[in-house]
Amino acid sequence: MSTLRLVKIDDLVVGSLGADIYLDESGTLSRSKYLPITKEYIDNLIELDISELYLTTATSSTEKEEENYSFDTFIDHYKLFSKVYFKCVDNTRVIIQGFEKTNFIMTSELQKIVDELFYIVSSDSSSVLNILNVQTYDKATSLYARLVNVSLLSMLIGVALKIPEEAIKKIGLGGLLYDIGMINVPKQILNKFGKYNEEEFRTMQKHTVYGYRIMKHILRLENDVATIALTHHEYYNGKGYPRALSGDQIHIYSKIVAIAQAIDGMLKNHTAYFKDKMSLSAAMKEIMKEASTKFDPSIVKVFVSILGVYPVGSVVVLNDSRHALVFRLHKNFPIRPVVKVISNDEGKYISNGETIDLLNKKDIYITNVESDSTYLTDIQNTIFETK
Repeated sequence: MSTLRLVKIDDLVVGSLGADIYLDESGTLSRSKYLPITKEYIDNLIELDISELYLTTATSSTEKEEENYSFDTFIDHYKLFSKVYFKCVDNTRVIIQGFEKTNFIMTSELQKIVDELFYIVSSDSSSVLNILNVQTYDKATSLYARLVNVSLLSMLIGVALKIPEEAIKKIGLGGLLYDIGMINVPKQILNKFGKYNEEEFRTMQKHTVYGYRIMKHILRLENDVATIALTHHEYYNGKGYPRALSGDQIHIYSKIVAIAQAIDGMLKNHTAYFKDKMSLSAAMKEIMKEASTKFDPSIVKVFVSILGVYPVGSVVVLNDSRHALVFRLHKNFPIRPVVKVISNDEGKYISNGETIDLLNKKDIYITNVESDSTYLTDIQNTIFETK
């Protein structure tokens, strides 16, 4: 029998395959690797007060799964999940536009969108980050893409925090609707170019209260979900709005969505605070700067840990002057990711560059992160065929 590895019940993933599960070290088989793990199975274990199990290291090793995650797999996942993503964006557009006309939403339709987004998050978190890094939209689509992006990022953070699936989907639903109160803000304020005056800013701030009322009283969502709309602009240091809450006075769901919407705003230039859209790496640094002021530092720490020093989708410069795309991370060695070389030493794009695991190639290392937005856009369009 293969060596057994101890795991916590909380670490079992619904739907996962590839490992025999044993109740104890003596080899009492609980579940075959050929059967997917179900929520019912996990619930039964909890009812039996079983908190730990054993998996075979030969078939369940995360490292072994990562070895099989090639650059082609990365691209295939991106293309597959992009289709799901744009379907969700379009469905969100239809639902929100319908609500503006009829004041009615079928929450079951919203839940379908959240379920599909959760499918992406739980299948391949790298694809989430890469979709957000690469995709661009026209002005008409950007509003609805922003809602989907915030929902995706919020659930990604929820997974990293090991929040239960039901709660993660609540966060995803709140992220999808966090700004719905904006439909009650006068259009001349929403469409204004430049900074608001004091009166206009106070009017705009009311979107948090409008959103809470819509989610709580019209859509009849649970209070912890509706509260996301009300408090996603509250700051950890108590200097946000509408109620100047601070620290643990702010619900964890709202804290998560606050980080997600800030990240998306930086990536897609949806905010007035940054002149240009940022790379994921640059946006991460801005979030880190504002830990303990705007954002809960404990959540920021977890979020940064899943991004790594060089987030998936980043274009980096190697010590031999070649450019490379980061597509897989080593959790315990964040400065040594797996990369795909995408240019020669003169910066000219090449399609047949080698894949390098920097953990095993000590003479090659990253010297810089490419920040030229024009270059990044051109490279991403070429690699992912988004033109």
